[in-house]
Amino acid sequence: MNRTNSITFLLAMVLLLGVSLGCSKITERFKSRSGADPTWSNSALSPDHAATGEKPVLDAEESLNKKASLYITKCVNPFSNRVTDSYSRYASWIADLKAGPTGRERIVYGLYDISGDPEECDNAVGEAAELAPELTETEAIAERYAEALKLVVGEIKGIHDYYEQDNYKDDNFARAKSAHPALLLAFEQFDVVNKEFVAEIDKLEDQVAQNALRALEGDPSNAFQYSVTKFAVSSKKLSVYATRTEFGALDADTLEHTITEVDSDLAEMKTQGSKNPLATVYFSAAEEFVKSSKELMRRVRTKEPFDSFEKQQLGTFSGWMVEGSPDQVRYNYNRLIQSRSMLR
Repeated sequence: MNRTNSITFLLAMVLLLGVSLGCSKITERFKSRSGADPTWSNSALSPDHAATGEKPVLDAEESLNKKASLYITKCVNPFSNRVTDSYSRYASWIADLKAGPTGRERIVYGLYDISGDPEECDNAVGEAAELAPELTETEAIAERYAEALKLVVGEIKGIHDYYEQDNYKDDNFARAKSAHPALLLAFEQFDVVNKEFVAEIDKLEDQVAQNALRALEGDPSNAFQYSVTKFAVSSKKLSVYATRTEFGALDADTLEHTITEVDSDLAEMKTQGSKNPLATVYFSAAEEFVKSSKELMRRVRTKEPFDSFEKQQLGTFSGWMVEGSPDQVRYNYNRLIQSRSMLR
């Protein structure tokens, strides 16, 4: 199980920039396109909706944004990486994961607990299913994700305190051994559906970003917002290729071409945001992301292998320290996403 990039990606950037544009401007845009007030209030209801109590039909773009936002903020962001980290913690001290703990381990780390209630994700998935547009495949995957999440969180919570309290010292690992098959199966099932769900959200985010670019394009007053969104699109493209492609399959020319595009978008964004002092934090994070991507490109081009120590670090919490590695690119991309709040 591999950690994903922060799934705040483009959607969070678009929503953040929407806030900076001002709610009144957003409302005016939706009114001009749909002729209706894009809210959930009764004033937005047609006579039929008002009579039946049904939810109003949102503007198509707003509805898509809300659907994607529910998936991200209630499911993926609070749970996906934490479950993956719990698995990694568990797998780090067990010699043969298929066989499970033996009781002869020198170090027993247990596994990480999961905070938050997976029912919140389940509820969000149900709410998202009621929103247009109907996305049959995405919604089906979301339902499987919610079920897999409840299962794996239940298994984790069922054994976490046992390890945390060192209770395995009292029963000679009896419960550790009996709990392992169901725990491992839950981890494996979650891993499969999590990857599918993240891929679907990627598609939604790309659509949201393209909608935002079209809305911002050609308006001089929104030049900075447009440049930031354009940079978000190209930087995500680079991150996805650099971190989700097997290292041996990475192509230096493809990396170079994509980095050139990101560099160009970064330069334009810095020009448009030159009078925004708070944005310098985001710009610095962007520069670090580009720098680490270039180091990866150089390693791929020269075919420089990772040494034995670097190999031990890759895929762990210290992998970000390996220069020219996908781990470092992922780390710096996540830092870029985390610094987006400075664009307010």
